Formats: sequence, structure tokens, C-alpha cells
Amino acid sequence: LGGLIVTYASWRLIFFINLPIAVLGMVLATLYIPNVRDDGRSPFDWISFLLSAAGLTALTLALDGLGPRLLPVTTALSLLVLGAGLMLILVLRLRRTRTGLLDLSLFRLPSFRSAMTGGLLSRAQNGAAPFLLVLLLQSSFGLTPLHASLIIGTSAIGALTMRSGAPSLLRRFGFRSVLIASTLLTSGIFLLYALCAVSGSLYGIIAVLLAGGFVRSLQFTTLNGLAYSEVGPNKLSHATALVATLQQMAQAFGVGVSAIM
Repeated sequence: LGGLIVTYASWRLIFFINLPIAVLGMVLATLYIPNVRDDGRSPFDWISFLLSAAGLTALTLALDGLGPRLLPVTTALSLLVLGAGLMLILVLRLRRTRTGLLDLSLFRLPSFRSAMTGGLLSRAQNGAAPFLLVLLLQSSFGLTPLHASLIIGTSAIGALTMRSGAPSLLRRFGFRSVLIASTLLTSGIFLLYALCAVSGSLYGIIAVLLAGGFVRSLQFTTLNGLAYSEVGPNKLSHATALVATLQQMAQAFGVGVSAIM
């Protein structure tokens, strides 16, 4: 749908795709997810919220400015230092307060720590791959945004196919074996992208994307299950917020770094 809009309309309209999906998500969540409430409620942590907003904004502007030289180097580096400093202050604040915006004490859980620290590198890689593959298909292969997006979309088919098979794989082989195997296979498939040649067949790329979507989805499903495996009911909301935040940051970092490169 995004490729269709970019090819035949304006790229600015692609951001509105999120609206009907968001409305549908809200309706389905209201209908099917139980409204579990926490007995203890704390006030919203405005200081941490503002620190994170300012820090992430500075880091994003720095990454955007460094790549295509949209900003002077000194300005971009100053924003980079400012953003990193604000995020460091945020971490120090969150470690001292029990009712902060994010609960960093979750990193004391071995499974959560492993899933997050190892998984963030994979998330960054996963954020960069679609961005670079679209550029490859359009710039090198000469495809339109619509054709490029249709080819990239085959990875989603692989991901959806995996959803029904993940539980049986995990029951048969266990979390450790599935996670190691899916991570190695994912890395191998990313390396195969380097072998894509303009003179080659697009069907070969589609096959690689299909397999990549399958193993990446299996990897992230396993990582997410591992992240929550030791989290108690009273910490679930905190874990959800922290996992979502770190995942989005990792994917944005992957896109930013690949754009600079």
C-alpha cells in the first residue's frame, strides 16, 4: 500500500496508513484483551518523559544531519553529545526512582537482560534491512516503489507463515536451540543480500526474502517470549513499556546508522 501511494500519489500520504490500523487495533484490544489493572498507581513521571523526548530528538537530529550533511558537522556533533548526555541523565534518574517512566530493575532478570541486550542488535539490523533493500531495488534494479514494495512484502508472508509453526518448534527443540539456530540463519540470510546482482533473477531475491521473513519472525518471537519468561504479573506493564521503547530505538538506530553509511 505504501509503494502504491508513493508511485501514484504523494509520499506524505503514507503516514496516514497508520490511522485505520490504529483504530482497528484499539477496537480489537477493547474487545479481546482483558482490562487488567494494577492496584498501586503512581503519578506520571514528567521529568523522565521530557528528558527522553529531548534526548531522543537531539540524537535523531544528529543522525539525520550527519549523513547527508544537512547540518554543519559541529552542530550535528553538539546535538549528538547533548542527546547522549540527556539520555545518561535519564538512566541515572530511572535507577534512583521506583516510580519512573521506565523500570530499569527488570535488567536484573537474566532472561530479560539476555533478550534485550542480544535482541537489540538484531532489531537494529532488522530496521536497517528493509530501508536498504528498497534503495537497492529502486536504485540498482530500477524498479518503481510499487514493484520494490511488493517484492519486500514477501518477507511478511514468511513471517506470517512462521506464526503457526513457532509453538511446535519451541516445544520440540527448546528456546535455546531455536534462538541460536534462528539467529545464525538470520545472519546468513542477511549475508545473501550481498550476492544479489542486477543481472540475477528477482525470483531468487524473493526466495531469500521469504526465508528471511520466516527465520527473523521466529527469532523475534523467541526473544519476546524469553524477555517475559521471568517477569511477574506486577511488572508486566513496566516490561511492556520498556521492551517497546528499546525495540523502537534499536530499529531507528539501525536506519540512522545505515543512512549515514
